[in-house]
Amino acid sequence: MRTQRRIIAIAALVLAGSGLAACDGGGSEEPSATGTETPTATETSTPSPSETTAGPATEIGEITPYNENGFLNDGWNVEHSKPEDGEAPADCYESAHGTGPNTVTCGPTAASLGACWLTEDRMQIACLDEYAVGEQNLKHVALDGEAPAETPATEDPIPLWVELDDGSTFAAVHGGAWSPPEGYLVAYSRADDPETLEEILVPNDDSAPIFDQSEDLWTVTVGEDGGQDVATKTVNKV
Repeated sequence: MRTQRRIIAIAALVLAGSGLAACDGGGSEEPSATGTETPTATETSTPSPSETTAGPATEIGEITPYNENGFLNDGWNVEHSKPEDGEAPADCYESAHGTGPNTVTCGPTAASLGACWLTEDRMQIACLDEYAVGEQNLKHVALDGEAPAETPATEDPIPLWVELDDGSTFAAVHGGAWSPPEGYLVAYSRADDPETLEEILVPNDDSAPIFDQSEDLWTVTVGEDGGQDVATKTVNKV
C-alpha cells in the first residue's frame, strides 16, 4: 500500500474537461482533514454554456487534484522522483492561478513552478507541469527551507491554460525572453506545439486586459514571436 502525503491546498484555475473520475491511484485509507477549509473536489461547478446562454460561451473550469481530506482524487498521480539539480526554490507565495488558499508559485520563475500545492510537511510542494495541458500528473519538488504554513487565495486569479477556437492550447508565461509584436507583452505561449511561435498577447501599457470578456465568448489578441502582425481569436476554454 502506497502512503500518500496529505495536502493542505485547493484548486488552481486550469483548463476544463480533464475528467477527474478514474482509478484511485493507491487505495490507501484517508485520514481526517488537516483543518484547512477546502471545497469538495469537483471537475467544475461552472454551468455549461447551454445552461447559461443561448449562444456560444467560453467554458471556465476549476480542477482540484486533492480532496477535502488532502488526498489525491481519482485519476491523479504524483511523481516522487528525486528533484533535479538546481530545483530547490526558496520562496513561495500565492499563485496567480489559485482559486483558493495554499495554491502557490515558488521561485525562481525559470523553474516554471506556477501552479503548486503546499504539502503538510512544508518541505515539498506538488506541482503541475505547466506545459502538459490537461494531464493529471503532479511532481513533488523539494524546497530549500520550509514553505509558508498557509497562503491566501489571489484576489483575481487568471487561467493557467487556454484553448482557442482552433483547438490550439496555451500555457501562462512566467518570465522568459520573448520578442512579441511592438507594443505588446507575452501572456501565454503555445503549449501543444512549442515549435509554433504563437503567443497570446497583452498591451504593454495596460490599455486592455488579456481576455476581452465583454461577450460570453471571450477573445484574445494573438501574434507570433518575432513578428508584427496580430489577430483576434475566440477562446473555447480556460
